Amino acid sequence: MADRYWRLHAPEDSSDYESTFVNGDFERSHEMPGIRCVACGQTWGDSHVMPFVCPAAMRRDPRLLDPAPIPSPEHRRLREEVLLELNREGLAHDRTEADIRGAFMGGSLRVPSRPQADFLWPSTGSLIVSERIRDLLVNLEPRAIAEAPVTMARIGRRDAKLPRDPTGEPEDLVRLAIQRPDRRVGSYFEIAVTAESSRPPGAEVTGKCEECGREEYDKTRRLLVMRPEMWRGDPIFLLATTLWVVVTDPVREALQGATNATFTPLDGDPVG
Repeated sequence: MADRYWRLHAPEDSSDYESTFVNGDFERSHEMPGIRCVACGQTWGDSHVMPFVCPAAMRRDPRLLDPAPIPSPEHRRLREEVLLELNREGLAHDRTEADIRGAFMGGSLRVPSRPQADFLWPSTGSLIVSERIRDLLVNLEPRAIAEAPVTMARIGRRDAKLPRDPTGEPEDLVRLAIQRPDRRVGSYFEIAVTAESSRPPGAEVTGKCEECGREEYDKTRRLLVMRPEMWRGDPIFLLATTLWVVVTDPVREALQGATNATFTPLDGDPVG
């Protein structure tokens, strides 16, 4: 049994402008559209990242390029199409039609600065890591993650600096990035964490729509904490019902010295 559980996340002591300057903006290539359920009337989507890229035969499908919600019967047919193509490419790995929700791996990164950190946090729902960290995680536990290269679409010049008095939205800083990045900049990879804990206390399912699969639970009762009985044996995993990446002591120790990353214990008092 693991000694402790740690949430792996971005440092929280920087401004939105500083964070955008370091981590940039990630544009995902393909996503499943949201669901507009004809039974329960809810419109919703899944924010998780699936552990594979979009199948080649469907990369021009407009439904995967624009994630605008579609009716639940059409969404089910689309999931079946995607699963068929994933099976043809040998990527499904025992997935079912119900698993085809959320975003596909793969996308392009625009960073106003010159990327140097081991971890970048551009709000992807996954991890963006340096090649060194990718290799470390793959060697530690290849079954709990999936990986895909990130396209560095634009990066900052060597002398790029955060404006002293930035104006507008933090995302506007990407205009500082230049096209055709220097090839000497290190490679970055997207890491999708495939393992998950059991549901945290208070997040028990209270209802499920048979048409669209949407589960309901009382978020006001959910405790954001990781307890030993929730652990399924994976050294790196997501805290169920969240996108929080959690690691055990061996992974945290292996990642000591990694830049632009913070570890917060999750086995003490509940968060939030």
